[in-house]
Amino acid sequence: MLDKPTVRPRFWAAMLPLITFWLAGCGGSVTELSVDEDGTPVILISVDTLRADRLAAYGNTEIPTPHIADLARDGVVFERAFSHVPLTLPSHFSMMTGLLPHRHGVRSNAGYAVETEGRAYWPRILSRSGYATGGAVSAFPLSRGAGFGADFDFFDDQDSFRHPSRPGVFQRTGSDTLSVALPWLGRVAGRDTPFFLFVHFFEPHHPYEAPSAFAVPGRSPYDAEVVAADHWVGVLLDELRRLDVYDRALIMLVSDHGEGLGDHGESGHGMLLHREVLQVPWIVKLPGNGRAGTRVASPAGLVDLFPTLLDALGMDIPEGLDGRSQLAAILGVGGDADRELVAETVFPRVEMGWSELTSIWKEDLHLIQGPRHELYDWAVDPGETTNVATGRRRDTARLRDRLDAYEITFEPAAGATDPESLQALEALGYVGSAGSSEDASRVDPKERIHIFEQLQAGRRAYLAEDWSLAADHFQRLLAEDPSLADARLLGARALRRLDRLEEALALYSDVQGPSERTLELASEGVDILRALDRLPEAPGLLEKFVRAQPADATLHGLLARIESELGNLEPALEQAELAVQLAPESPEAHFVRGSVRAALGHKKEAILDLRKAVSASGETHVPAMAGLSILLQEEGEAEEARRWLEMARFAEPESPSVRAAEQALGVSPQP
Repeated sequence: MLDKPTVRPRFWAAMLPLITFWLAGCGGSVTELSVDEDGTPVILISVDTLRADRLAAYGNTEIPTPHIADLARDGVVFERAFSHVPLTLPSHFSMMTGLLPHRHGVRSNAGYAVETEGRAYWPRILSRSGYATGGAVSAFPLSRGAGFGADFDFFDDQDSFRHPSRPGVFQRTGSDTLSVALPWLGRVAGRDTPFFLFVHFFEPHHPYEAPSAFAVPGRSPYDAEVVAADHWVGVLLDELRRLDVYDRALIMLVSDHGEGLGDHGESGHGMLLHREVLQVPWIVKLPGNGRAGTRVASPAGLVDLFPTLLDALGMDIPEGLDGRSQLAAILGVGGDADRELVAETVFPRVEMGWSELTSIWKEDLHLIQGPRHELYDWAVDPGETTNVATGRRRDTARLRDRLDAYEITFEPAAGATDPESLQALEALGYVGSAGSSEDASRVDPKERIHIFEQLQAGRRAYLAEDWSLAADHFQRLLAEDPSLADARLLGARALRRLDRLEEALALYSDVQGPSERTLELASEGVDILRALDRLPEAPGLLEKFVRAQPADATLHGLLARIESELGNLEPALEQAELAVQLAPESPEAHFVRGSVRAALGHKKEAILDLRKAVSASGETHVPAMAGLSILLQEEGEAEEARRWLEMARFAEPESPSVRAAEQALGVSPQP
């Protein structure tokens, strides 16, 4: 357990002679760096997916971003700030902990547990120092369900962005986020205690749907979203001014990562590690607008935000952080020009079965390490258009040694992602198609990025219910890479919507190997055969899936069900036995075997199986309870049979299995 942080004497007071020296040279006064006696308000503004090169503060004159430019004029601009991972959740967790992703363990947006206990965590540190802490986020990856909202006094994630009135929408606009953030801000701004407010805007993340009022003639929809984000930042800053908070606050504006926009074949982010997805804005406005209008040329990483904040507030910086305080650089008395920064993405491995990537940047050289190494010299090639790894082998080897020292290894996700979370991440373009049959260490994401882009295009057509376009995308994609399970599943579903059942069946029947989508493919293939009145062909289809994934108890159970339905009871029992052997604690496996045993007339053994199914499910398996009531009635155990029926009726009164049990026991259906 972390102890409450020690607050040292005011850092600003200790730095007063040094600050005076520097401000004298800048024409400023020491009062510009005054700290609120009641505690300095802290505001962290995160603009998701914002490339630094889209802002006026970073030299862009074509896209109007006046509000962020105003903040930059009042603050200090880091010209070379970089993300360590081009994904929302792990990047924000690096900001909040000062740790690299492989150190804090959150490697992607799903499947990795967010653990805050026992480690330094931004909102917890401030809370234990007497701060009120509030947060409002704009998209599902930062929802409370992901673990990100821990230790905030107030945290609003719009109920994880699941609203019946807006199915399939897992984000909200900056306006909606501010509608809950600003009232909290108004309540705490007038108190004597200090406060920390974290506001996350999802513009300009895909899908790019900014209102037409933000469109810029001749510019992309992404750029319109940048303008929208700037507008909402301006609304927040204006409210801080109205509440007399702005001048005395420490404000940081940052992005978690950039956006590919096709620069290296990637339209979004997560797959590659080029500069366009790693370089981000970082602007720091000091209390009293100290050092206003200055710029920091030395490199910094998002892991530096946390220690910089603690240093500025006069709090001890915990040991073991990967980040470094950049306060000296902000004050103009330091900065590490030789700083090396590392980045990673396991997204290609987790979502597509391809190789993960790591990278290191030092002294204008950027090495991207994967199956094929890439080296870029930013001094002459800032857009990373020419790979010089072969011609500069010594530099490549030196940087590889430095990167290897970080021991960034791939760790698979701890568990499966629940279906609702998968739906949310798919809607935001994050979930791919794991299960490539090739060796992951040999598949370079850059060489396959066009496949991922085609997959995303097909998914967008599918979500838009353009079934013909979606089917075309997925069929062309499968012709190039038949191993993509998601493309096969969504392509078949699109064909079913078009009533092209034979073509859909062909996709379901082309079993390529094990996959997380195997059960969906198998069960939906059976549904097609049933619709075509060709159910006797189903065992042959399912046997293909079983051969590809022989240790999957659910597949054996499904095959047992179909064999039983067709009257093939001995083969059904054989498959049911295998299901129980593979998953002896599975309620479903025991239910299937019990059902088959009952059909064979082995009632006592069937009762044992159904009891096990009910017990293993915590008395929630309604079909097992209903089936148990029927068998017990037949065995003369009427009282116990009635008890199980009542439990099943209470849980699911309209269930077909309950109706069958009511009929068997001669009980009238519930009204």
